[in-house]
Amino acid sequence: MNTIINERYNSIADFKKSLERHEIGYMYDKRSTDADFRGTKTHEEADKLLINGDTFTAKIIQGCNTQKKHNRTTNAIKQDFCGFVPNVGAVVSGSPINMYNVKQTTYRNTKVLNIIYFVGASCATDKKELAKAGAKLLNVINTIEARGYKINLFVATCLIPQINGRKRADTRLNFAIKIKDSGKHLNITKIAYPIAHPSFFRRHCGLWVNTVCKDATNSYTVADTKELTAAADRICKGAKFTNFYTLSEQSEEDILKYILK
Repeated sequence: MNTIINERYNSIADFKKSLERHEIGYMYDKRSTDADFRGTKTHEEADKLLINGDTFTAKIIQGCNTQKKHNRTTNAIKQDFCGFVPNVGAVVSGSPINMYNVKQTTYRNTKVLNIIYFVGASCATDKKELAKAGAKLLNVINTIEARGYKINLFVATCLIPQINGRKRADTRLNFAIKIKDSGKHLNITKIAYPIAHPSFFRRHCGLWVNTVCKDATNSYTVADTKELTAAADRICKGAKFTNFYTLSEQSEEDILKYILK
C-alpha cells in the first residue's frame, strides 16, 4: 500500500520548531562536519543561516531589485472645469463644467501567483550549481513582481526514502514551507538559504526525514514531472512549480512564460 507523508509550514520558524520532535530515523547525523558536501561545518552554523538569513549566498544572487514596481497607466476622458476641448452641449446649457479633460488612472496587477521550488539534487551536484539555479529562480520572481503580480513562494521536497537500507518506491515524503508571503516584499537574505544553499537540503531536510520516517537511512529526490505535479497540488492547488534540474536546463524567459501562462 502506498504511503504519503505531507507536511506544510507557514513559515521557516514553524518548520524549525518541527525539527525539535523526537527522531525516529537515521538518515542524518547532526554531528556531521563534512563541510565540502553539506556546505556548513556544523549543524549549529546551518541553523543560524536558516533563522537569521544568509547574507553571503544572497550576494551571489544578482539582478534582483526588490523595490522595482511597474505600474500600468490608462487614460480616461472626463468632464472638467478646464481641458483640451469644449463640451458644446454643456457650454450651451450654461454648465460651468463644460470642458473635456484627460484623467490618468494608475493601477497594479493584484493577481496572486503560487510558486513552488522543489529543492534537492544528486550528491554529485556542486554547491555553486545549486546557488546558480536559485539565483535564476529569484531573477524570475523579481521580474514577475516588477510586472505587478504578488507571489507566494514555497520551498518543498518530494523524496523516496530508504528504510533499513532498502529503497521504498511505494513511499513519498513531502514537506513545503512558505518562505515568501504575497503581502510582503521579496527579502533575498531571508530566502537565499532554503533556495540556494546546499545545507538546507543536506542538513535540514535530512533532519526532517529523521522526524517523520521510522528507520530511514537515506532518501532520493523525485524529479518525475507527473509526481511533482501531484505533490504541488497537495501543497497548493494549481500552483506552478520548478526544481533544480528544470532551472538548470531552461532559460529565465522559458520559466517566466511557464509561470505566467
